[in-house]
Amino acid sequence: METKKQVEEKISQQASSTGAAASSNESDLDIQKLYSEVNEEDKKNLAIWMNIEEKIKELEKLPRNKKGKAAKDISTEHMLDLINLAGGFFNKYEKLKPYFDKLIQEQLVNQANADIRSIQSSATQYFQTLYPSAKFTFKSKLSGVQMGQIVDIGYLNNGVEEKVSYYIKTHQGGSVSASGSSLKANNVDLKELFIYKVLENLGIGPKAHFFPNILSGQSGFCIATRGIPTPKKAAGKEKKTFFTYDNVVEKKGGDHFRKISRFEDLKEKEEIFPGFAKQDFILEMTKIDILAKTLLITDLNSGNFGFVFNEDKMKKCKIVDFRAPENQGSYLIEKTDLVADFLKGKNTEYGKIFSSMVLSGRAPEEKIASAVAAVMALNTNKSGDFNNAIDKALLYVIDCVQKNSSAFGNTIKAQMDDINRYSEGIKINLATLCEGLTEVNENITNSSAENTVSASSSSKPYLPAYGTTLKATANAITNAAEKNLPKVIETFLRMKR
Repeated sequence: METKKQVEEKISQQASSTGAAASSNESDLDIQKLYSEVNEEDKKNLAIWMNIEEKIKELEKLPRNKKGKAAKDISTEHMLDLINLAGGFFNKYEKLKPYFDKLIQEQLVNQANADIRSIQSSATQYFQTLYPSAKFTFKSKLSGVQMGQIVDIGYLNNGVEEKVSYYIKTHQGGSVSASGSSLKANNVDLKELFIYKVLENLGIGPKAHFFPNILSGQSGFCIATRGIPTPKKAAGKEKKTFFTYDNVVEKKGGDHFRKISRFEDLKEKEEIFPGFAKQDFILEMTKIDILAKTLLITDLNSGNFGFVFNEDKMKKCKIVDFRAPENQGSYLIEKTDLVADFLKGKNTEYGKIFSSMVLSGRAPEEKIASAVAAVMALNTNKSGDFNNAIDKALLYVIDCVQKNSSAFGNTIKAQMDDINRYSEGIKINLATLCEGLTEVNENITNSSAENTVSASSSSKPYLPAYGTTLKATANAITNAAEKNLPKVIETFLRMKR
């Protein structure tokens, strides 16, 4: 089996050869000669392409203020033709493919990214490999600013009709659906794909798939997450239902959930909601809080996370959408900041209504106890432990890049450097939080009552004198193995509370 380093080197080599091939085709090959070699049965498609090609080349002659409308007109009229050509004709005539890609990338990429038809075609092409002979039905996405669709896939499972839904969107730098917004899309950030797989491996996120737009490469990369409930795989299996946080706290339609304004309404005896006991809610919200802080994810508004119920009993939280951190030199958080922010419930977009009382309105020793339970749950997942969940997600993304290397081009090296820094940084962040809370717990235990400072009145509650803080440097990442991160977490989980 290839190591991560070997795979990364192969990806880089593929990107270089792809770029060289494109350059060679553009500068050296006689496009007209290649056209003359097209088989008779394919000449109808060639004529369609040459008609579009002529219009695209005319765009280069137009002033900048007129190019946008002209490109939109070409896209509106010929998008289906371009999709069919990309998936058929240019796959057959591979020597022409770099020339086709270059013209689209230079002149029509923004229109291709923002056209629902190209997203639908790309999704169908991808999911047909997973669900052969399935029926695909697309409908509009109901929320979120990113361009996207919902696809319902009907298929046979051992002769039984099944249906599964996927929520498809462009990546966070991709085209948006807001009316009047700019069509321009940036390249995909691999950290976003990586975080989706980390959350999936931890059991906190939905099953996620990634694929490029058939016309636009990495700037049009799509993310598809499987809907909840998932199709039942065995007779008698409990039905799973997912409610976003705003649906849990407000009555929606015929659902029996209603808005709760007081934390005390979450009774231990489940008088309000069956299966929605206070301690369950505290645990799940603490998991979300820890992940948000250590993974540096934002945009966790009340529609982007929620809870899965089996029948009427709450099982676990799910994060279905978020925003990945921007590219930065280091992703490490200083221990004093990380611990203080956790104990105070600081910087929590998701700290609304009664959840804010879970995150900020409790004594430090209670929050530390909740953190132990939450980390224990996160550290016991289908991938093994927290670090294994990260490593498995990284290998998945590397494999995705390798399979789509032509879409990433010469950005691969910088992207891989960034995602490697990030993956090591978030491992250290969780260990740092555990280490800091262990020290805080010892400090509480050893302090007399009169010397204990209230969390509500201290900017850095119960923090001992650390001496040197954890610096955001490359050395800290290089020395991650010496820090023995799993042992730090294990010590935290075993400490006396």
